[in-house]
This record gives sequence, C-alpha cells and structure tokens, in this order.
Amino acid sequence: MIALLTYLSKVILCSAVLYGYYFIALRNNRFHQWNRYYLVLITLVSLLTPLLQIPLPFQQTEPSAVLSYTARIITLRETVIPPVAQVINFRIVITVIYMAIILLLLIRLLVSLVKIRRLIRHSTIQEVPPYRFVKNQEITAPFSFFTYIFWDQHTPLNSPEGQQILKHELVHLQEKHSTDKLFMEIVTAICWINPFFHLMKRELALVHEFLADKKAAGGEVAGYAQTILQIAFQSKQFSITNNFFHPPIKRRILMLTQFHTPRFSYLRRILVLPLAAFIFCSLAFVADKRPSAIRALSANSSNIRLQKDKAVVRDSIPAAKQDSVDNEVFVVVDQPPTYKGGEEALVIYLAHSIHYPKAARKNRTSGTIFVGFVVEKTGKISHVKIINQDPGDGLGEEALRVVNCMPNWIPGTQKGERVAVQYSLPIRFAVE
Repeated sequence: MIALLTYLSKVILCSAVLYGYYFIALRNNRFHQWNRYYLVLITLVSLLTPLLQIPLPFQQTEPSAVLSYTARIITLRETVIPPVAQVINFRIVITVIYMAIILLLLIRLLVSLVKIRRLIRHSTIQEVPPYRFVKNQEITAPFSFFTYIFWDQHTPLNSPEGQQILKHELVHLQEKHSTDKLFMEIVTAICWINPFFHLMKRELALVHEFLADKKAAGGEVAGYAQTILQIAFQSKQFSITNNFFHPPIKRRILMLTQFHTPRFSYLRRILVLPLAAFIFCSLAFVADKRPSAIRALSANSSNIRLQKDKAVVRDSIPAAKQDSVDNEVFVVVDQPPTYKGGEEALVIYLAHSIHYPKAARKNRTSGTIFVGFVVEKTGKISHVKIINQDPGDGLGEEALRVVNCMPNWIPGTQKGERVAVQYSLPIRFAVE
C-alpha cells in the first residue's frame, strides 16, 4: 500500500509539472501535431519515470575503521504500533476501494466498445477504402472510430457541410486519433485519482479536433467555421469516439481563425527538453549511499536495504561485537536471518504482542525506537538493547520486552554455515 501511494504521488507530481508547462506555454498554439505528441509522451513519462530506480554512486565520509566491519545493516520496514492490525485493515479497505473503482471504469470502457461493436453489426456498412461507412437510425451525429465512419440520417453527405464533415472524420482516421483516445481512457481508468490525466485526456481530444479542422477547412476557413456554428448541437455519443460536434466550439473556431505564429514558438517547444530531463533525473535517479565494496556485496540481495539512521547503527555495532566474545557477529552475510513466516508474520506478532503503555497513551508520547539484537547461530535472539534515544513513558521497555520474547528466527548463513548476525528493528509508536 505504501509503495502504491508513493508511486501515485510521484506520478501526480510528474504529470502536474509537465501539464502545467503545457498549459502555460503550449496550449492554444497552432503547432497542434507537436501538442498531440507532447500530451501522449508526458503521459507515458509520468507513468514510467517513477518506476525507475537508477542508482548513483555516493561518496561516503565515514571513517575507515567503521567501514571495516560495517558492511550492511539488515533491517525491516518500520512497524507502526498501535494498532498494526487496524492499520493493515485500513490499508486493505483503501486498496480494495481503489481497485474497485478501476474495475468499474474499465467495465464502462468495455461496455462502450461492446455498444460500438453491436452498432456496427446492426448497421448498413459500405466499404469505401480506406474506411468503412456505417449508417444507422440510432446514430444522432457523425463520428469516427478507428476505420469506421458513422453517419446519421439527417446530415446530407453530398451537401457542402456533409463533405466538410466527411473530410474532418477522414483526418481522424488517417491520423489514428482513436488509438490516442483508447490509450487515454485506459490510463484515466487505472490512474483515476490523478486529475491531471483527466485534463490531458480532454486536451488531447481537443487537439485532435484542431488537427482535423485545420486539414478539413483548407482555404475555406470562414465557411468551415460557419458550418461548425450552424450544426453545433449537443450530440451524445461515445466518449472514446471522435465527434465532429466536439465542444468547446469557441476554441475550435479560435484555432481556425488564428493565423499568426506566436513569438518564440520554437523556444517554447525546445524548453520542454530540459524540463523533462529535470523531472527524469529527480524521480528516476536515487543516491546509493553505500560504499562501493558494500554495493558489490549486496548486488544479489536487493531485498535488504541499508539502515537509514547510520549514526544510530554505528554505535550499536561495536557494542554488539564486545558483548559477543565467543562468536563472531556478522553484519554482511550471504543469507540474512529471517523471522519465521517473513515480515508479514513479524508484523502480526508485534501487533498481538505490543501493548501501548498507559503513560505513553495518556501523554500522547510517540516516536521510533531502534532495537538492536543479534540472531545467534541457533536462531535465538540475544544482546537486545535500544540503540537510539528512548522517547520515554515506557515505550522502550515495551519494545525490549516484546523483542526478548520473540521466538527463534531462521539464522543467517555465510558460505553455507550458520553464523550470528547483527540485526536492527525499528518500531514506530504512534498515538492515533
């Protein structure tokens, strides 16, 4: 759930910046083909960039003495107490609601496709390569969808207005605008929570109309604009089709009658490149703060990450080494120790075992406690201690009690042999 929220947040941020630039610098300009490609590409960039995690080398300033025995701290995600069970249930409910809305939107899209298919099957179809001409009494206004042009019974095809509308729809077919529409419908269904994708979808539909109007009007701009005004009644068709009577009419006529090229038009388009590069670098690249030797050792252990609070951990390692005289305590191993059943089982154990202290609940004391311990060769937990500042009011004592009572873990192994491994478990107490 947290990973999904993080991804969606990055997608919304990326699309907000890129669409904001479009709205300020590119909207209502005559380079419509450029705007079409821009809107499609920024949608793809917004979806894909947050998925990338490209590591960048990071120079460490830690003393060499620490690096000699600090290879990697094995840790878990922060566990929020209390109550973890309610938090898990809340996350499940939110996830189910989000997925249910996606399902409903995709079903609505599928229903529209089925209706179009049914309309084609029950209509008179005339093959006029490269398109197919569809006539049916149920059609209220001309529209196109992929290779089909749907025509109503009230618009004369041979009239000047009918010929202009036909040219308009042919442009939609030749430019494959239906592919763009279907793509944006799927994107807005899956990422329905992102308002900027809905704005992009609406704007892309208008850009399609600008392109079709420009090519269909030719040199008869005034007559074409008059045709739009005369036949601009509300026609309720499918949202994924290309309708000739597409609102808003005012912007379509404005684009037809705007002949001057805006100043610095090329500069506006070129400036997109550094903006896109900035967004890509900000979201795709992540700093790898581990030393180069550690990065090489952890290449096959991507599920283990470095402890975020390195200052806390550095103090815990010498203490663990001193307390374990007979056994060597490893901080880097081939196979780290794991709680039996995995992290989910550990979360469930903590949820059922930890009781928020009354004093902390009364004083609304909260904070994160880092509990350091060693998982011995036998899987037994030993050398349990708090390695950061205790928030007080009994939180530290409760964390120590529960960790000391944990059942044996599956021990870590190094070169096929069981070894003792230093472990750090952050438990975040939060009063709701």
